[in-house]
Amino acid sequence: TAVGYAALATEDAHGNNTAIGWSTLKNLNAGAEGNNTAIGSDSGRNMNTGVNNTLVGFESGHDISSGTGNTFLGANAGDKTDDGANNVAIGYDALGANCGNENTAVGASALSSSTSAENTAVGSGAGFSLTDVSGGVFIGQHAGLFATTASNSTFVGHSAGQSITNNKLTGNDNTAVGTNAGLLLQGAATQNTFVGKGSGQAVTVGVKNTLLGSRSGDAL
Repeated sequence: TAVGYAALATEDAHGNNTAIGWSTLKNLNAGAEGNNTAIGSDSGRNMNTGVNNTLVGFESGHDISSGTGNTFLGANAGDKTDDGANNVAIGYDALGANCGNENTAVGASALSSSTSAENTAVGSGAGFSLTDVSGGVFIGQHAGLFATTASNSTFVGHSAGQSITNNKLTGNDNTAVGTNAGLLLQGAATQNTFVGKGSGQAVTVGVKNTLLGSRSGDAL
């Protein structure tokens, strides 16, 4: 099913695709039953052999070539992903870079810069600056906002592990649970555990600290 100028313009032999909008799935020629759905101008435009993708929103999944099993909902959601598989992005510019496999990003600009795999971010701006690392969990608005290469980190709560713009967090294995927990973690801070609202919010480049309770560690 094709509705719109140049929608499904290239597919010549196989089916089970739905393209609605200007240039949606324009270059698809999967060589198999595609099972792709693309709705929105330019969504899935560069897809070539990808199958089982669902794309809804302007330029959602725009650069997918061979990626499979992706679900991208929202303008520019997953728009730079090429061969990534089994990713979920919901929200404007969620998973906006060329990511790997099995990422989940829910919220505007969640995991917007991620080029890796197996990360989970829920909340506007959650994991926004994360790049080439895996195994991160960021839940809450601005959770891990300025963490870049921070592998295996878990930040849960509004602004948990947010870090700062001029010395972004690169350290690994940090856990912060609670609103503003680990708020100022930066640089090579690593292996810290903060649990409670505002716990560890004054810690910057600390290593191997464990703080439990609301605003614990304020004097550090």
